[in-house]
Amino acid sequence: MLSRRTVHRAFVLAALWFADSSGVSVADARTPAVVDDQTRSAARALTEQGLKLYDAHDYKAALDRLSRADELVRLPTTGVNLARVYAKLGKLLEASEKYLAVTRLTLEATAAPAQQTSQQAAEAERAAILPRLASLEISVEPFPSEAVVTLDGQPLARAMIGVANPINPGSHALELNLGQQRIMRSVTLAEGGSQRVVLRLDPPTLPDAPPAPSATLPSATLPSATLPPATIPIPSTEPAATPESGVMGPAMDLEDAALPATREPAADTTSPSAPGPSGMPIAGVGVTALGGAGLVTAGVFGLITQSIVADLVACTDDLACPRAEQISFFDSATVAQRNMFIALGAGGGLALTGVILMVVSPSAEDSKSEQARTSLVVSPTAASLGLRW
Repeated sequence: MLSRRTVHRAFVLAALWFADSSGVSVADARTPAVVDDQTRSAARALTEQGLKLYDAHDYKAALDRLSRADELVRLPTTGVNLARVYAKLGKLLEASEKYLAVTRLTLEATAAPAQQTSQQAAEAERAAILPRLASLEISVEPFPSEAVVTLDGQPLARAMIGVANPINPGSHALELNLGQQRIMRSVTLAEGGSQRVVLRLDPPTLPDAPPAPSATLPSATLPSATLPPATIPIPSTEPAATPESGVMGPAMDLEDAALPATREPAADTTSPSAPGPSGMPIAGVGVTALGGAGLVTAGVFGLITQSIVADLVACTDDLACPRAEQISFFDSATVAQRNMFIALGAGGGLALTGVILMVVSPSAEDSKSEQARTSLVVSPTAASLGLRW
């Protein structure tokens, strides 16, 4: 007497024999428009190998054969076989999606009974699997735009963060990457169970812009323009008066008589030149120009960072994008962002320092005023001496 598995295998293989003429119309765009004899024969052989491995409980090898057969012909029978292998491997989520794809295949009225029966079985078996699926909600607090969350090594789209998502029961590894910071968690879910995992980032670890350099400048000590009054001895051109003669010089008065007889050498009355305009305005212009160049550089790095982040988001949403490429995008974006912050801080600090230098520097009018005040200190003495003479 034939076993149930043998009858089922014969049933599936018979359906493959009549697949090309059974009127099966598949909605999947990857299905060949016409299945030739060679393709149909290869699918039949792969299905037979897969079912033998399935009976031997070698489900991993059976998955390889049956997935190849389903890729070639895309029939309800091959799809149901593949979904059952997924279920045996504990991949309930993949089995549910494959069952759903089988139920959505469009069968013509002339389709073989085996195809219709497989489609009905897919709907019933999927209904039995759905309650066994687990549910997992992953939240990140706070959630910066540059953070990358992976589940079992695969990046998660941002739309899947913070909401419950169906997942296979069993153990899963979570990982959060943000610059040099990495948070790892593991979670185990039972069939039909649900869990919420919160990945928390410490606020000090978030990348911030470096503080701008201090704009405080040391107070400048300007040289004083006030000069001590010049004492200029006046040499006499008249003969010295003696008490015996009782005669005093014509231009001498009582105040002049008090002058000492011994004359000091004439002092240099040349007033030191007042300091000219400071070089601080020129330095301020140069420093401000350097700061502007730094700000422009920061803008360029900002555009580069935005472009790389856009590429990273597109790669994350693309299931075919490899993990290595996503990590490369993420590292490049981190380096560009750090350069942007450094250029922004340096450029802003230099620009502010240059403006302060230009504001506090003395102008040419201030220098002239200092020179005028110096002249007023010296001039009265010289003028009075000249009148006396």
